[in-house]
Amino acid sequence: FAVLAVLVGHAVHAAWRLQGPRAWLLAWWTSSVWGMLDELHQCFVPGRVGDLVDLQADALGALAGVLLHAVMRQVWELWRSRGG
Repeated sequence: FAVLAVLVGHAVHAAWRLQGPRAWLLAWWTSSVWGMLDELHQCFVPGRVGDLVDLQADALGALAGVLLHAVMRQVWELWRSRGG
């Protein structure tokens, strides 16, 4: 879910030009809801079980991805402002 959050964060920034906390929150929320839907789906798959611990892991992975995207965006902006 970290990769999903990075990709959603990039899409939010590129398509909607959102930046900062609003973009990060939207990327985290979207990725976390996807994780919740995945856990709900697993409740209906034979041999699988939806688990709150897995949902927490998905949300933490999404948070890690959002933080990674934020750092990557800051480094990119700094690099671009210095003429790189």
